[in-house]
Amino acid sequence: MQDKRTYCFKRVQGDLALNLGNYCDCPVACRETNLVLSDVREPAFKSNSLDDRSQLNMMSNHICGTIYGAMPQRNCPLNRLKRENTLTENFVKIKLYFKEPAYDIWSEEAAYDQIQMLADIGGSLGLFIGASVLSLGELLEVVGMCVRALIRRRQNSIHTVDQIQETQPEKLTLDNIDSTNDIVETK
Repeated sequence: MQDKRTYCFKRVQGDLALNLGNYCDCPVACRETNLVLSDVREPAFKSNSLDDRSQLNMMSNHICGTIYGAMPQRNCPLNRLKRENTLTENFVKIKLYFKEPAYDIWSEEAAYDQIQMLADIGGSLGLFIGASVLSLGELLEVVGMCVRALIRRRQNSIHTVDQIQETQPEKLTLDNIDSTNDIVETK
């Protein structure tokens, strides 16, 4: 019977190791404790010393009081085991020692939650609106500069035509000659 169980266990263990993805889509464990075992096998209460006997009595009284609390202490099934001295063979005393006092805490958090998403959308929206307002302002500035340049060009072209007409020499005709001012010297 034991060989059948061992064979079944080994078969399932091997199958699980090869096809882990087929069995579960498991998230990371919330809590995980890895213990390195150093195995020492000895009876829980190896002697009939006073210290071991007092611990055994204290433990059996506690178990009888809490689990079998409704029945009188003398009817507790552990008392029979104590008398037959089989209690020391049927209980385990475990002492746990930690190799080092330091430990690591691993935590898993959502990479992107709703608040982060809203903050990113708001930041992007603000950036685009700000860029749009700046672009609109620059566009208005360029249009204004173009209009100002056109107005100046027209004003300059009007002045130059007026200036050209004013600076042209008059045609010399007999009507234009003022004879009173002209002094002709003869020799």
